Amino acid sequence: MKNLFARLLLCGGFATLTSFAFAQVQSSPASAPKPYTIKGSQVVDIHSQANGKDYELFIKLPRSFHNTEQQYPLVLVNDADYAFPLISSITRQLGDHGKKIEEVVLVGVSYSKGDNGGLSRTRDYTPTPSPYEKGGHSDAARRASGQSAKYIRFLADEVLPYLSKHYRIHPHKKIFVGHSFGGLLGASILFDQPEAFDYYILGSPSLWYDNKVIFAMESDYAKQHKALDAQVMMVIGEYENGKPHSHFTMVDDMLAFEQQLESRDYAGLEVTTKLIPEEYHVSVFPTLITDGLLWAIPRSKTL
Repeated sequence: MKNLFARLLLCGGFATLTSFAFAQVQSSPASAPKPYTIKGSQVVDIHSQANGKDYELFIKLPRSFHNTEQQYPLVLVNDADYAFPLISSITRQLGDHGKKIEEVVLVGVSYSKGDNGGLSRTRDYTPTPSPYEKGGHSDAARRASGQSAKYIRFLADEVLPYLSKHYRIHPHKKIFVGHSFGGLLGASILFDQPEAFDYYILGSPSLWYDNKVIFAMESDYAKQHKALDAQVMMVIGEYENGKPHSHFTMVDDMLAFEQQLESRDYAGLEVTTKLIPEEYHVSVFPTLITDGLLWAIPRSKTL
């Protein structure tokens, strides 16, 4: 090695030696980058009996979890690949540091293992088959659409009981969070198993799906029920209506859906809507999560 260093110095001096040393460090296995993980989080595998698919639950416990026996609000979010890290940061700032909301057990439900995310969410979050849907994902995703009833059973009968058994979930503070197709899923849960959650934060819900089928689903529910025990907050960006005569009139759809719900005078239902100024479909999510959590579980709120 000493002779090698000498030859390097003769052939290029210190710069050559420095380059050699840097290359040695770069190629060292000890310096390989490590993956980033969210502090305090864990991943649990879960197999759905309802639809036969495998998922992961991303779980983050509050800092006080192991030092107390108290029960905590549950915040359950879909589209977890992008939503879980974001909401983790927001709950940390609002809860742990800001003391604006209660500490929560945060759970994200992954897309099904081995499936493309667009296919997984289209299949699981949409209530009816719509293979030629204008606003859908890929052709394969649209062909798989319309299976949210199975996914809702998975959430209600498998995921929620598992979480309640292992993580001291408050029985009356279960919060569903969904955005876009996830907001449509939350609306579908309202008319399938509304008791599954206590609070529904529906961000930019895709109420346009399948010729606005969710409006018909609500009408069918109203024929059989006089009560709908849930607190619902729908939030959308100001610029989500699209161009004039666009297929996507999401702001108008949300306001029309609010009016339809209010017209029923359901016992137990409270609906809040909010329009976020100067936000688009892809930019509104952080704000709607912040506003939704401050609405559902502020520090001063008692049930």
